[in-house]
Amino acid sequence: MIKLSKKEIEKIFNTKNYKEEIVDNFHNLTLCNFVNELEENELVNFNIEYRESMSDSWLQAEYYNEVMSKIIIIDYNVANYYEDFEGLFLQLKYINDELIKINELIIS
Repeated sequence: MIKLSKKEIEKIFNTKNYKEEIVDNFHNLTLCNFVNELEENELVNFNIEYRESMSDSWLQAEYYNEVMSKIIIIDYNVANYYEDFEGLFLQLKYINDELIKINELIIS
């Protein structure tokens, strides 16, 4: 499991227009791109995907479990509104904590 590094995540958050797009404008795809960048930099081991149906759209946190060879949905209703970086980081921490619990259940 990856221990989240607030400092490293915040550094990436501040290097691009992530604050404007995620905190100020609530742009879902930018949030997905941000978390994808975190995953590429091995700062998280999950991603957030934008999903939509004919009448709705949502953000879904998921990860690939190598033991099961399956994608596991951690949270199918990820928030898309954050007042600041701290709120966003708390959401990432919550997802990571849930991922840890899921993996403990799978292993046991």
